[in-house]
Amino acid sequence: MTGTALLDVEMRPVAATVTAVQRQTIDDPKLVALLERLRNYDPVTAKSHSTLIDCDDETLTSTQKVDIEGLVGELDRWPQWRFQKLADLYEWIGPLNAMKAALSQLMCDNPAILLLSSTVDCTAAGDGIKTPNQAESHLEANSVPPSVLRATATILRFLSNLLKNATNKQVFNSVQELNDLLAANDDAIASLALEALSSLAMLPISHRHQTPECKNESHINGSPIGELNWDLISVVSSFLTLKEKTIVGSINRIWRKASTLDKYVKINPYTAGANLNGALEFVTRKFIQLQDFHFCVDQGYFCNDDNQLLDCDCDNELSNEDANLCTLKLNGNALKEFFEKKSGLRSIKICFADCKKNYKSKVLIEEGGLSTLNKQNCLQNLSLSYVTFESVQSLSQTLGHLSNLVSLSLNQAHFPLSDSTQIDRPWRSGAVLMSYIGRLRKLRCLSINNHKLVDDDLIKMTPICAELRCLELKGRSGDPRSANSLTDKFLEFIGTNCPKLQYLNVNYNRRMTFNGLLNVMNGCSFLRAIEIGANALNSYHLEQVVKTRPSLRLIAFWPSSFSSSSVNEHLKRASTACDGRVLFIGYNGCYAPSFNQDLMQGYRETKREISKLEATQSNGWNMWEDLAS
Repeated sequence: MTGTALLDVEMRPVAATVTAVQRQTIDDPKLVALLERLRNYDPVTAKSHSTLIDCDDETLTSTQKVDIEGLVGELDRWPQWRFQKLADLYEWIGPLNAMKAALSQLMCDNPAILLLSSTVDCTAAGDGIKTPNQAESHLEANSVPPSVLRATATILRFLSNLLKNATNKQVFNSVQELNDLLAANDDAIASLALEALSSLAMLPISHRHQTPECKNESHINGSPIGELNWDLISVVSSFLTLKEKTIVGSINRIWRKASTLDKYVKINPYTAGANLNGALEFVTRKFIQLQDFHFCVDQGYFCNDDNQLLDCDCDNELSNEDANLCTLKLNGNALKEFFEKKSGLRSIKICFADCKKNYKSKVLIEEGGLSTLNKQNCLQNLSLSYVTFESVQSLSQTLGHLSNLVSLSLNQAHFPLSDSTQIDRPWRSGAVLMSYIGRLRKLRCLSINNHKLVDDDLIKMTPICAELRCLELKGRSGDPRSANSLTDKFLEFIGTNCPKLQYLNVNYNRRMTFNGLLNVMNGCSFLRAIEIGANALNSYHLEQVVKTRPSLRLIAFWPSSFSSSSVNEHLKRASTACDGRVLFIGYNGCYAPSFNQDLMQGYRETKREISKLEATQSNGWNMWEDLAS
């Protein structure tokens, strides 16, 4: 019996003595019936699965259509492998041809299903014109019909189950299609394609063989992968050690930045497993063109190479409530070497949320985990959350080398040598930090959350203020009398020096007042969104604010409730004054002017505009279309 690939690769028969797997006899009546039904969908061997097909035959083209709806309907009945015996893929050549044809047809008819160009030949029959074979825009990527996604997922799920329970895998003929679908815009499809490739690389399940596996040592080289592309399988297997299924999902969500498969990677315990050192080394080798790098650790337990817990007060054992957390292997030297070798990164996000301070200090300070961050002289976007630097001065010196930064975010940074013993006192050298930031002439977005800065510190950033578009300086959420809460003096500084500002968030700075906010309203003529505490902005100010600054589209303030009669009346008047175009956000969500349909129309238009921002920008509302350019 001979089988062929549907496109241009001849899948030659391989004897059992080559594969070390005996041919299987199909005697399960349900499996026999399924095979017969699936063979009817094979466009190449529709009459008989055993017909000899010549791959050079002109009729053997990717333009031959298959009844996808009927095929998917049949496959959908078998979400799991319900048979006791293994499938011999020699018997499945017809169904495999049908599924290969269906996947090719789905990709050719729906090119937007892929983020990267397909290798499938989608030349239109008769005219020789090649059709597009990938999504060309974010809108196209979201335009794929749900029925197409469901059909593709159903075929891939069945293939994965079949390959897990199959022998003679060398006759499998859809590696090309599975490889293409790793770049699917739908996370579930990319994951299923990877799962199918993993199933292909697995050895046959020996306990289901009808006859014992051949023991002849001379036959060991006959792998179940046969003549498939070994380089591809080895790469996929390597990715699996990094749990690349999740990484592929991250790639798809970041595609809006025009990233390709090797330009973006996200490492955390869920994508990389417990060995973060190994993950960093793997990414250094495999992602040659890496540009965007996210490293996020959100648990506090770590271990050394001998799996002994570090920095734990429980005698090297996890408490019951933390028993489900895996212990992580991470050394600062691994992070240090990564940044040294990958010196051309464009975007970096580092987060150590919920990690113990002692361990963060060990990795980031003692072992110098971030000491080579200053070598990233091409870096444009830097986000550091819950990280530890020895002092504000050491962070300042690092930032001084990053002259190409466009966006900088510091969230909950910790500086052991710069923090006062009194928790509510300002950082030592806060003015030095802002002086270094003031030298970053390309900076357009600055965010420092949970800061310990005072008004005089911020004045040091004057050189960059004229071009700032986004500014976020959220205070500490503790004592309202905190000495490091910014005041009206800073708001006056913003109104005078930041004419192109479009987004301002100064929440939790409780010493600001409405008079200070008016300076911003009058001086920042492009302002689109503000977020500020109730001390500086209350409901009875809203009407005056929207009249003073017509460019506003979003105001986040914090009344105790939208339901009180006075607050509700103030919101009605403010919505009327702005024709419903401003969204008012509070503790209970977004206020909708449902009392007037014309105002609701303006409300919906603004909400759609903001929804588009959230869908296309990782940092949400602070990336409006630049009105000031």
